Amino acid sequence: MKLSQELRNRRNELNLTLRQLAEKTGVSHTHISEIENGKCAPSFDTTMKLAKAMDMNPNLIIVETYQSHLRHILLEFIKVCHENNVRIPYEEWVKTNLPLQPLSLDENTVFDASLEIATKLYQQADKSTADAKLALIKQLIETNADASVIQLLINLLEPLNQAVLLLGKITVNRETNKFIEELNRLQQNAVNN
Repeated sequence: MKLSQELRNRRNELNLTLRQLAEKTGVSHTHISEIENGKCAPSFDTTMKLAKAMDMNPNLIIVETYQSHLRHILLEFIKVCHENNVRIPYEEWVKTNLPLQPLSLDENTVFDASLEIATKLYQQADKSTADAKLALIKQLIETNADASVIQLLINLLEPLNQAVLLLGKITVNRETNKFIEELNRLQQNAVNN
């Protein structure tokens, strides 16, 4: 969870308004609001004031403040590179050991999800399973299916996995192929009508 969310959640748990927290800490309510909305990274001093006022673990909060500052610095760096059309070769970027940082909150969500997926694929012990998962991800990326179709596929994965465990691969493959044939038949009928 991001620092901004943790601070907001803790303040809400304590039923404190922004103004009440401002009175307890000496930090303006507008600045606290900006921190909670992720518009700015708090200083370490401000972080400690907020953590103490809301009885939060200062060690974790300081680490998260550092991470928040690092993300903002990287974001500013990449924005400057983007605005000035500066391209840093991938090999050079990797040598710096800096994480890749996208340009917007939406892109940040995609980046975080991509990093999590890549980490799990890397940690997958069985190479054939990792290859199959990677092939599925590639297929999903290349398809033009809308979110509802992809959600249906996601909903099918766990029942298919359980069926394979209970009934075996051969039976599930046979039944799945029948299902696909029926979908193709329905599609063909719809096209012909």
